[in-house]
Amino acid sequence: MPRYNRISLLIKACALTIVLCLTPAVADANDYPTRPVKIVLGFSAGGGVDLIGRIIAERLSTLLGQQFIVENKAGASGTIAAATVAKADPDGYTILLVIESHVISPITLAPLAPLAYDPVSDFVPIGLVGRSPLLMVINGKVPAKDFAEFMKFAKEVPNGPTVAHIGPTSSNYLAAVSLSQKSGVKFSLIPYRGGGPAISDLVAGHVQVLFMSQGSAHQYTKGGELRALAAASTRPVPLYPELPTLRSLGYDVVAELWFGFVAPAKVPKEVVKRLEDALADVLAQPAVQQRLADLGVVLTPMKSAAFGEFLAEQTKFWEENKGVMTESEK
Repeated sequence: MPRYNRISLLIKACALTIVLCLTPAVADANDYPTRPVKIVLGFSAGGGVDLIGRIIAERLSTLLGQQFIVENKAGASGTIAAATVAKADPDGYTILLVIESHVISPITLAPLAPLAYDPVSDFVPIGLVGRSPLLMVINGKVPAKDFAEFMKFAKEVPNGPTVAHIGPTSSNYLAAVSLSQKSGVKFSLIPYRGGGPAISDLVAGHVQVLFMSQGSAHQYTKGGELRALAAASTRPVPLYPELPTLRSLGYDVVAELWFGFVAPAKVPKEVVKRLEDALADVLAQPAVQQRLADLGVVLTPMKSAAFGEFLAEQTKFWEENKGVMTESEK
């Protein structure tokens, strides 16, 4: 057989081998999921992030025919959960529900202790769910009926009222510190591993203040256990339309949670696309929209590419404002 024929046959054989190797991967991606999927989140059960994760997990399970199981890995402002997912097999069976601390933590924590992952290169965006402005909420037994009375009370507390937060890179921490800086009122900041324990202690009176989501606050403010004083937003919030904003009270403090999903960076594009489309379908369901609205979430869905741009914008914003966060730690 001529030499060029042997070379030609060898090239064809190699090409066929490559096709055969790649075809099962594509088929597997098209069949995804064939077993349960873990949704990891970096906060404890019972908080707003956990509730949102479970609402979406339930609907994804129904839509895609496999269980989507929420796994709580609380601690270190979500970095423990993020590190777990970054190291997971990139097959789409472990994904991460992220909030704003996903981009803030690397900026504030990495200089102190290098993270075990890169928040950009180690993940691929799936989609954004929405946002939720925070409320300034106090225990119902605190002797203050409104924001002005609370600030008067706060100035008389020797070490400042106790304010719960879920980590030094969380929106509720930054909101409390920003208000303290702008008002000159001292707060005693108490860290928690997640929103659930912080809310429980606020209701029990172990702490006096928490910046928290509307949905998490609503069930307690209706019964009088908690009292909402102001919204850390630019405009009135859906569940508390009569509540003043901190900006309208003279303090330019704006804080909101946002929620989205990412996956390990090397997950096949076909799997990311399937998750991206499934999330969009779930968020288009009226029942889901109502349940999220009841939690105070304003839906602002984005697919993978747009969410990636959003994450880049958020990273740039916090990089430019890291001086504020540095001041908050002094």
